Amino acid sequence: MNTRIILDIRAAASTYVVFALLFGPICFFSIAVYREYSTTILFSLVLAFIFTWIRKFRIVVDDATLSYSSLFGGRQSVQLNEIVSARTEIGTRRALDPMYRMVLELEHSAGKSPIIINMKVFRRKDIAGLVAILRDKMAEQPRLSLFKSKNHL
Repeated sequence: MNTRIILDIRAAASTYVVFALLFGPICFFSIAVYREYSTTILFSLVLAFIFTWIRKFRIVVDDATLSYSSLFGGRQSVQLNEIVSARTEIGTRRALDPMYRMVLELEHSAGKSPIIINMKVFRRKDIAGLVAILRDKMAEQPRLSLFKSKNHL
């Protein structure tokens, strides 16, 4: 049986731009001003690692399954009917939790921990698509910003 992919989300281009703007000038100035190649190599490797980390973020939803992938979390898949509830959270709950996240609570019979999706790396439009798919699982309006005027999709 073929499954139809409903949603395939990857990290936003703006995520790459932000990190390039953070580390790119350091690489440029270390060569142009200081002629320091070891610093350039170090920060270039850091930037390459960050781009690899960003590239691994992906959400795929098909007719029956939601999959979330990240470099450190690996690939987590769940049947859509196993999702009991979905909610968005802003702030830190535990030390390594993403600041902006969607928490998918699963049936206890599934025997899996909640899936925590880092929403910050994705475009708002793509997250809106995910929220539309999970709308019946969400108890309240998704919170996507600290500011009230930006909370609505």
